[in-house]
Amino acid sequence: MIKDLKEKNIKWWIGTGSCLLLFVFIGIFVYAKMNFIWRGVQIVAELERTEDSKVVTIKGTAEKAVLLTINGREIFIDQDGNFKEVVSPLPGHSVITLFAKDKFGKTAEKKFELYTNDNEEKIVEDVTSIASEELVDVPPSEGQATGEENLLENN
Repeated sequence: MIKDLKEKNIKWWIGTGSCLLLFVFIGIFVYAKMNFIWRGVQIVAELERTEDSKVVTIKGTAEKAVLLTINGREIFIDQDGNFKEVVSPLPGHSVITLFAKDKFGKTAEKKFELYTNDNEEKIVEDVTSIASEELVDVPPSEGQATGEENLLENN
């Protein structure tokens, strides 16, 4: 076996090496171009609040997102995934949840917790952002029957 490899001429080694190098290059190129499918949507956001204002501005990016909601309310995102929205939190403890979904069904969620009183404010960003590949079931609104309820009514 080793003797056979030593007897190969230079053309064989150049051809084999060139093919191997070509396949490695193609593999790296495909990984670089298709990386967004495996990575999914990612939310990068921050809260801003001025000293004299009670409202909070949430701004950031959600690249590759086709849907972005703040506490269940859909907000506008531009082609680059940038967004900016003004929210008025309730006094005391408030949770602001960002939810994003890409065209492949992958989701991401980011939560901010705000603790406010008259004297001070504390903003805590939830470091446990959730990314998922599963589709999220939306609960039915009031007065709308679920599939199980329709099944029971028909029997």
